[in-house]
Amino acid sequence: MAVCLVCGKENESFLCPECRKNVDIEKLCMDIINYTVGMGNNVLWDKIAMEYFNSSRFSDVIPEIASEMPSPRREYMQILGKKAKYISLVKRDRNWLYETYEKIKDQSGLNLDEMNRVRGLVMAAYVGDYRYQDAEDMSLVLSQYDELPWECYYILGDFYTKTRRYDIAEDVLREGLSLYKDNNRAVQALNDNLIENESRRPPDGIKKEYMPSKNEQEKYAAFMAHLGMNVGYHKPEPEPIPRELYPPIEEVKEANFDSFVAFDLETTGFSSATDSIIEIGAIKVLNGKLVEKKEFQFQEFVYPYKKRIPNIVTEKTGITQEDVKDARKMWEVIPDFIEFTGDLTLMGYNSDKFDCKFLERAGRHSRVVIENKNFDVMKYAGKFAGELGLKTNKPSLADMAEILHIRNPQAHRALADAITTAKVYLKLKEIEK
Repeated sequence: MAVCLVCGKENESFLCPECRKNVDIEKLCMDIINYTVGMGNNVLWDKIAMEYFNSSRFSDVIPEIASEMPSPRREYMQILGKKAKYISLVKRDRNWLYETYEKIKDQSGLNLDEMNRVRGLVMAAYVGDYRYQDAEDMSLVLSQYDELPWECYYILGDFYTKTRRYDIAEDVLREGLSLYKDNNRAVQALNDNLIENESRRPPDGIKKEYMPSKNEQEKYAAFMAHLGMNVGYHKPEPEPIPRELYPPIEEVKEANFDSFVAFDLETTGFSSATDSIIEIGAIKVLNGKLVEKKEFQFQEFVYPYKKRIPNIVTEKTGITQEDVKDARKMWEVIPDFIEFTGDLTLMGYNSDKFDCKFLERAGRHSRVVIENKNFDVMKYAGKFAGELGLKTNKPSLADMAEILHIRNPQAHRALADAITTAKVYLKLKEIEK
């Protein structure tokens, strides 16, 4: 048994038949929405709220008392009741909101401010559900009006901040502040949003730029690309291909080609089973011509997989943990690297025993089978040991560069070592002729 909100008599619902006939139901709904339980002067409502509802959800009574109002006034009151004193609806009410909006959006019966208030709530729900394009479409609808409910300025500002359009967000929020300077709640909320916008704005923002939860980052990055912004994000780790099912990279032993991709890896250590790639560098050589231009190069840091960069590696390479903290994971980088190589032969220095083992592990974790063949320049250089006066048939890259008068401007960095490897190979081929 419920209690009538007007007369306090026990009844089947929260509005008895007699009071329903005499009361202004819409005004009653608005009074309930604006009422703060325990801080007003309605003892009856305080008692009903505490007995039948969570005190913060007293407005949950509105769907029932508004049930006999004509549409779309009924739905409008129900929407405001679910919103209550908040700026948007909670997650559990969003699907209901979408369905209700579709039902009433083309009906007459709401004035422009009321319809825009509903549109703003729908837009906020889209943002909360990561429906970025739907939110963008609704923002275009709202932006055509000269004046909006203050909540709409808040919702638009929040969306533009989250989509990294900081200047637009600031303009929208300041417009809202100008229009609602006498509304204390609006001023507080819009100013809070301005502070949030400024705190995320690079390069000096206190907070990082907005990024949604991991499962939604790919969708966010796609939308941001549509806006012309490249947003890096960490893709979830795929299920690795079992080691026993992954084919080893095939070795090429004859130096009978002039087109290839020379590559080098920097890693956290020497074990391909436990250490991680931290940098990939490569250069594409076509028909024996090495062109040091960006379109022929690949260079990217890689976030180490469950490892930190040891001090000894930093001392050798100059690569720090700070350098890789925002880098992509190997399963994100490897597909792009393999796309860069195409079907050309891979070429490395001591790559058969070292780099290719790391590549195979990275390929397994990326679910990418590396079909390129590999040519190891260190083994090739060993054939020239006598001719070049080498003391070993496994000379280091640094020794070969010195003997062949090749300058390596940044030894132990992936791209520089890859370029040096390519130059060593091309010089050795000239000698072989």
